[in-house]
Amino acid sequence: MSPEVIRPRLPAVTSLRFFAAFHVALFHMNEMGVLTGPRWLKTFAGIGYVGVSFFFVLSGFILVYTYAGRNIVLGEFYQTRFARIYPAYLFSLLLSFPFFYFGALKMHVPFFYFAEQHFTLTAVLVLLLLQSWIPAAALSWNPVAWSLSVEGFFYAIFPFALNSFGKFSRKVLWAMIPACGRRARLTSVALIGHPLCRP
Repeated sequence: MSPEVIRPRLPAVTSLRFFAAFHVALFHMNEMGVLTGPRWLKTFAGIGYVGVSFFFVLSGFILVYTYAGRNIVLGEFYQTRFARIYPAYLFSLLLSFPFFYFGALKMHVPFFYFAEQHFTLTAVLVLLLLQSWIPAAALSWNPVAWSLSVEGFFYAIFPFALNSFGKFSRKVLWAMIPACGRRARLTSVALIGHPLCRP
């Protein structure tokens, strides 16, 4: 990676993650029926799923801000991304494995029906960050990690996408935003329809 492009850090932008995470937490509290307060708060919490889309957009923005104009060395890029998310991800899988194993194979929890029928496949998909490619497996093992599966795919294509989209004019890029936003919303809504996300 060439060192000639040096950009200052953006702590103010990065700190927005706290507010997005808080919005998502409110959403889950509201869906579980444990959120109390005025009607406006519950209405606000009801759209908390947009916080996940915000995370994706913010992650993309930070990566473009960091890597645009640089020569990306694929090996270094993937190693950096892997080191950033996979160790914590793997730790979360180790912690949640007993609940997943007993829930799917011993207690026959309906939520884990797909995992019970295809346990090895599901485990492999989750370990490889591919679970979101099969909707029935997306929320298996550690359910909240589905977003990392999506982000893993984004990391995989980012160097190539940056190179391709970097050739487009600003007008073309602005015209693409509504379509990308609609796709992100449809994905979020589809996952919200999953039994885990319903009270």
